[in-house]
Amino acid sequence: MRRSDGALPDRALLSPLAAGLLLAALLSTATGIVGHGIYFLTHEVWQFSDGDNLLLAAAMFLPYVPAALLSGRAVGRFGARRAVVGITLGMVACAAGLAAEPAAGWVWVLAPLYNAGAGMLWPMVEAGVVSGQRGAGLYRSVGWFNLCWAGALAPSLWLVHEAGSRVDVVFGALIGLQLLALLAVPFLRTGGDHGAAGGEVPGEWRALLRAARVLLPLSYLLLDCVVPMLPGIWGRLGVESGALLSPVWMVARFLTFGVLIFSRSWQGSAAVLFGGALLLAGGVAGVLLAPWAGGAA
Repeated sequence: MRRSDGALPDRALLSPLAAGLLLAALLSTATGIVGHGIYFLTHEVWQFSDGDNLLLAAAMFLPYVPAALLSGRAVGRFGARRAVVGITLGMVACAAGLAAEPAAGWVWVLAPLYNAGAGMLWPMVEAGVVSGQRGAGLYRSVGWFNLCWAGALAPSLWLVHEAGSRVDVVFGALIGLQLLALLAVPFLRTGGDHGAAGGEVPGEWRALLRAARVLLPLSYLLLDCVVPMLPGIWGRLGVESGALLSPVWMVARFLTFGVLIFSRSWQGSAAVLFGGALLLAGGVAGVLLAPWAGGAA
């Protein structure tokens, strides 16, 4: 129940931070089904080739950034909570269409529309986690946010593995996750500025920031080229449980976040930034070359 001034009561069921983290975890599992798991379904159910999956990935992620840029306008017009609810319900409608196992042509429409909704939604979730925080509290909130969304991605692929080719089960679970996430929305923090982490930012960090702004989208470009091809790669290697094994890189990322959240010695280190870039490039190359290295046809 809200007080007469519209604020949450002092003893709300969820703190704003807990609500934001819960929302991030549930939505990460849900969006992971479309962003990562759908390629196993298109490969098995709709008989997509590696090339088809790559084209689908491009169709899904081209609208993602423009949609994210519209997130602030949506919040300004409708308010954060209403915008989250409205976008989530739109994504649920797309998922319901996919759950019906439509003709392959509809996958090219519904999956990109769903992902555009995710692009609009995630900045709102992130803002709900960090809004009004500064200093050490901001560091901790960002760290736990990264752990929550990263740790919730692997279950999305495990769900796809367990469901097999049951499209209705996979997307039915997605719908349930997104509707469950709406229970956290009333407890989100929607006001307050996003302060700096505290202290003067060293000058050399600005150069690292510029490098990170190039490396981060490049990392997603590389991953989004590999992920759609994983069903075909596993198939050429003769592995039937590809959806079960594919999240190994997600688990590695989650563990890395776990190390970083409890240490600040890495901050400002160019070696960590570029070392990560080299590991990413090497891992992507290894995955793409695996069928040939293993002697697969």
